[in-house]
Amino acid sequence: MKKNRWCPPNVYKVPASSSNPTQRAENDPTVIDAPIKAEKFAQRYTAMLEDMKKNPESNGGPPDCVLLCRLREQVLRELGFRDIFKKVKDEENAKAISLFEGVVRLNDAIEDDSKRVENLIRGILAGNIFDLGSAQLAEVFAKDGMSFLASCQNLVSRPWVIDDLDDFKMKWTTKTWKKAVIFVDNSGADIILGVLPFARELLRRGTTVVLAANDLPSINDVTYPELVEIISKLKDENGQLMGVDASGLLIANSGNDLPVIDLSNVSPDLAYLASDADLVILEGMGRAIETNLYAQLKCDSIKIGMVKHPEVAQFLGGRLYDCVFKYHEVLNY
Repeated sequence: MKKNRWCPPNVYKVPASSSNPTQRAENDPTVIDAPIKAEKFAQRYTAMLEDMKKNPESNGGPPDCVLLCRLREQVLRELGFRDIFKKVKDEENAKAISLFEGVVRLNDAIEDDSKRVENLIRGILAGNIFDLGSAQLAEVFAKDGMSFLASCQNLVSRPWVIDDLDDFKMKWTTKTWKKAVIFVDNSGADIILGVLPFARELLRRGTTVVLAANDLPSINDVTYPELVEIISKLKDENGQLMGVDASGLLIANSGNDLPVIDLSNVSPDLAYLASDADLVILEGMGRAIETNLYAQLKCDSIKIGMVKHPEVAQFLGGRLYDCVFKYHEVLNY
C-alpha cells in the first residue's frame, strides 16, 4: 500500500484559536492544576517544534502529520490530560442524537436512488465541518454553533477539487458490496448525522458495515467506547436503526490514537474484520486527505472529507472548505 504522509508548509506553527490544545487543556476539570500543566504542555511542545526547525531529524523526524500529532498527544498524556475535548464532544453528541431521526426521514423521502445517495454523501461532508482541529471552524462553533441542514445546502459548488461523485452514483445503482469498513472521524454531527445515515443505507442494501473508531481520544474525534454508546442510544428495542436491521453493523477499535491514521498499523481485531471487505471508506481530512489520499487499496475505496486548512487547499489547488470525494474501483477483486 502506497502511503502519503503529507505535511503542510507551516508544520511548525501552533494555531492560536479555540482549537489550540493549550486553551482546552487549561480548562480541563478532570486535571488538578490544569492551567499550570497546560502551560508546561505548551512549553514542551513548542520546544520540540523549535528543535525540528533546527534539526528535522530530532524527535523522531523528519516531521510529517503523523509524527506531529503523535508528539502532541504524547506530551498531553504525560501531563495527565486524557480527553481535553470531552465536554464539547458530549454536548455535540447529545444535540446530534436529537436530530438523527429528522435527518434520516429527509433522506428516506428521496425516492430516486441516485439523488438519495448524493444527499447522503453531502451529509457526510456537511457533518465533517464539526472539526475542532480546524482553527477557523472551532471559532465558529465557539460563537454560534452550526446548522447541519444549512451546511448541507451551503457546500461549495461542484465540481469539487476531487470529484468522483458522478462515477460513484452510477456504480451505486448497479453494484453492491458485501462488507464496508468506514474509518470515522469526529464526534457530533459528523458521525451521527453524516456517517450513520449513509451506513444505514448500506445496511438496507445488505452490506455489512464496520465502523472503525479511535482507541484513545484525540481532538474531538469519536472514540470506540463513545461510538458504542452512541449506537446503543440510536437503536430501538428491536436492534433497528430507524426501521433498518442493524445486526450487520459492527463497531471496531482501530487501535489508533491520532486524528490521522497509518493503515499499516491498525488493531488485530480490525485487521481481521477488514480482511474480506470489498469497500473501504476513509472519512475526514486527517485520515482521507492528509495521510491516505494516494493510498492504494486492494478493494474499492472512497476518500471523503472537507478541506479545512488553507495549506491543504493550496496543496490540492482548491478552495478553503472545498470537498474531496475520491472513488476508486478495483476490478476483478
